[in-house]
Amino acid sequence: MGRKEKINQKYLSYLRLCVNSSRTKTQKEVAQYFSKLMGKRVSQPTICRAIKRVKTTYKKMTYQASEQFKYKNKVKIKQFISEAIPSLTQSNANLFFLDECSFHLNLAPRRGYSHRGSPVIYQKPGDKGKHYTLILLVQITNGEKIIHSKLIGGSLSSQTFHEFLTEFNPPNNGRRNVLIMDNLSTHRAKQSCLDLGLTPIKELLRSKNIEPIYLPSYTPELNPIEKCFNIIRQYIEAKQPREKEDLNTFIQKKLKFFNKEDLTKYLKNSIKECLMKNSDIDNAEPNDLTFRDGKCIFSFKDHD
Repeated sequence: MGRKEKINQKYLSYLRLCVNSSRTKTQKEVAQYFSKLMGKRVSQPTICRAIKRVKTTYKKMTYQASEQFKYKNKVKIKQFISEAIPSLTQSNANLFFLDECSFHLNLAPRRGYSHRGSPVIYQKPGDKGKHYTLILLVQITNGEKIIHSKLIGGSLSSQTFHEFLTEFNPPNNGRRNVLIMDNLSTHRAKQSCLDLGLTPIKELLRSKNIEPIYLPSYTPELNPIEKCFNIIRQYIEAKQPREKEDLNTFIQKKLKFFNKEDLTKYLKNSIKECLMKNSDIDNAEPNDLTFRDGKCIFSFKDHD
């Protein structure tokens, strides 16, 4: 009851230190902490307004694999960002990224409006429906590009991945064809392919004049296709398909959007996200990161 306690300038600096040093605290925990600190009850709305004054926003967390902090992984991440990517883009290679994303046929909106005190009720299937996997291979460039995709039932297997790569025809323009993907065992399948009477994945890529490069371990944020999947997922949630044919139709419709989109900015954002998570990597924070004529121009602190 009555006027709520305000946080003065003295405690505002404590609040800034609190939210910056422990970013996982909830507003309720911060309010309880300052109530004890000030000896007076501090409400959550007060904390909310005070946090805005220190230009800090309460937002959804972006997770980072703790394995990235291992020294050997730090070295690989830095080498990939500061050496591998600039070398590939500046050599004007045909740069492709590949990844997979799963879908269920029970997607529905997550938020909605309602009168205060009453819930937002929305009907959705209780059964998740059959699980589908979208395999997506995209050329990272500006303007018209090669986009190869396939929607399969269930999870990815060595056979379906082998069939997907067999159907992919890289450009024959005299440039290097480089395919970048994560370290999923299926992406390196050898013995499982041999057991099926198929060519191992690396040999299949070599026969198609494609050079595979694998991302550093535990760094999915370095794959710009993750940005594409975020956009596709939001679109699918809005359309709410309940049949595989509808799901595939909506996916293909959204892929047409990427066909004329400048995907180099997705790669740029992926690299920046990884650098922000690994800000303690020596000389890894970029002063500038731009793309010119399809080439990646890096400018790092203390070196170019």
